[in-house]
Amino acid sequence: VSCWIYVYAWHPEQDLPLEERARYERGGFGQFAALGPGFVPLRHRGNDYLIDRDAQKTVSFTGVAGIAEQDAMAQDSQGLIADRTREHLSPTDMAVVRFRRMLLGGARELAADVSKRVRAGELARADQHQADGALATAEASLAEASGALAGAEQQLRALTGMTPALAAEGLSVAEAEPAPAGTPVPLEAGHPAV
Repeated sequence: VSCWIYVYAWHPEQDLPLEERARYERGGFGQFAALGPGFVPLRHRGNDYLIDRDAQKTVSFTGVAGIAEQDAMAQDSQGLIADRTREHLSPTDMAVVRFRRMLLGGARELAADVSKRVRAGELARADQHQADGALATAEASLAEASGALAGAEQQLRALTGMTPALAAEGLSVAEAEPAPAGTPVPLEAGHPAV
């Protein structure tokens, strides 16, 4: 995954002094990352953001120079974009679904607020598109997690005859119908019984 980040600076009442512009061009000043060849930041995931462990102990919690670089490190530390289609949730992953529902609620609130502000002329239509995109992403994430959780619950019921809420307590559910004895139950290659 690649992306470009554009950063700009201005002063509302005067031209930027040449000295300040030179600092921006060199990078490593404010939100401007220090850049190498091809406009690639000098500090990046590939070199662990040139983290300075001594500075981390004495100067800053991150040990990374530059605000932009610290922001990028915080974002990159979350890992690469995950392929949620390969995600296998179990009933104990209900917290994942709850978290995604919370994100969806926040995205809905954001989209509604942005929509009102666009209608009032306070924001541009592009802001509405961004908010709508965030909402669609949250809806898709919740749908994927809910589907995976439902599949896990169904699999648990088929294998044990228990619903997830009661299975943790070892209680059987009367209306559950386990597979008849001798019926093969397909197990994935990674299942401990295989």
